[in-house]
Amino acid sequence: MWMIIDEVNLNGKDTIVLVDFVMNTENRIFLYIDRIRSLDDEIRIVVMAGIIYTPTDDFIRKVKEFINVSFFALSLSNDRPEKLDGRDTGW
Repeated sequence: MWMIIDEVNLNGKDTIVLVDFVMNTENRIFLYIDRIRSLDDEIRIVVMAGIIYTPTDDFIRKVKEFINVSFFALSLSNDRPEKLDGRDTGW
């Protein structure tokens, strides 16, 4: 489910934490980061993931472009998950 991110959500915040259990190269987390940056170019963003699948060169390049954004993952995997009913968690 998408949360509407606007100035009210960010007002008075120094840091925002985004959590996504499964990140892949087409991950929507980048849309959230872009949205937050369009509203506040100084807020610190921390992205936490359970697993990042197949971090390609393009994915890594995109991550490096972000300023004041930290990425943390419990695991990296080169194995692509199979999608079940449009979900990439396999659950």
